[in-house]
Amino acid sequence: MSEEHRGTSRDYLIRRLREIGRNDMVRAIEGGLLSAYACAVEAGLRKRRPIAGTGSPNAAKRRAWVMHKLGL
Repeated sequence: MSEEHRGTSRDYLIRRLREIGRNDMVRAIEGGLLSAYACAVEAGLRKRRPIAGTGSPNAAKRRAWVMHKLGL
């Protein structure tokens, strides 16, 4: 299976976001404000995987703030 058809590849997630009409999120991805994975999680296409305790709590806060500012 090629990379573009996998469930977490950037191209695949952008295509899925377009299919469900979340062009606002696609613009945020293409503008470099959010990752495709973060938008897919917010749109309900993916579930965020639990982190083994090494993640940054500030990363979650930053994502939430950008989503809030964009009205997503």
